[in-house]
Amino acid sequence: MLTAKIEVSELKEMILSSVSSVSSKKEIIDRLNVFPVPDGDTGRNLSLTLSVIGDKLEEKSYQSMDELANDLEESALMGATGNVGMLLAQFFGGFCSVIRGNGGVTPELLVKGMMEGSRSAYHAFTDPKEGTALTVLREMASGASESLEENKNPVEVLKDAWLNGKQALRKTRDMLPELRRAGVVDAGGLGVLCMVEGWLKALGEQPDQEDFSQAKPAYPKSSINFRYCTECLLKSRADSNGIKEAMRGKGDCLLVAGEKGFVKVHLHTNDPSDVITTCKQWGKLKKVKIDDMKKMHQELLFKDDLNGQDFC
Repeated sequence: MLTAKIEVSELKEMILSSVSSVSSKKEIIDRLNVFPVPDGDTGRNLSLTLSVIGDKLEEKSYQSMDELANDLEESALMGATGNVGMLLAQFFGGFCSVIRGNGGVTPELLVKGMMEGSRSAYHAFTDPKEGTALTVLREMASGASESLEENKNPVEVLKDAWLNGKQALRKTRDMLPELRRAGVVDAGGLGVLCMVEGWLKALGEQPDQEDFSQAKPAYPKSSINFRYCTECLLKSRADSNGIKEAMRGKGDCLLVAGEKGFVKVHLHTNDPSDVITTCKQWGKLKKVKIDDMKKMHQELLFKDDLNGQDFC
């Protein structure tokens, strides 16, 4: 498909296509989930986040890029679930800040949007790790930028971005000790690659996705230091850096994302009530979600043991 720019209607279809692309592979993505916590929910969380976005966009016919960008950014934050969902919300926040005010997404805007999206995703983390979805997003943006030197077609630029992301994903296996021990690539990295695969399919391309369906990681049986994945949605215009400072020492995997008067806080902690109390000091609490990751991990190990047994 040759085009000079991606129109508003096409961008909508790209996002909707990514919903089905990730949903079709969420079980595979879950199976690879060993970092940052081996709780087997990365595919589910990414799929849930994209589904909220898809539900919002599907109900409207957009006449302007601003209207689409506003709904995309807002629904991504409201629907953000887990580490990967928060990362995606920040990515779309950065991406949308670039495409607003334009009649279509040119190759130059696509590159700039992907780079700003990657930068925003990194900024959400207090301790960003390489070998994760962050790496894959950054390398896709880098691949798009390099492609722009030779291509003036957004589809070709996006294809090169995807190919660069695919190469980066393969390398994640050796970038984090947890992934190296388990013998898998990063689950979140595969997830965002599947998302962009969906974008390409909506533009008439059929990228040759690598098959990870046979991967069977060696799940670590070590203890989880912080048991509860705690997420709070606040109605607040507080500075995200201030909230990050207030949350230091209360757990790990801290992410803070916000837009248009709302802030979402994600933290792995042993004391969710303390996190909630602290969040209330920064704004009006609108929603709380708490998952017991230790229980999820034990269920994952049990399922893995069952799969390895012969009941005949």
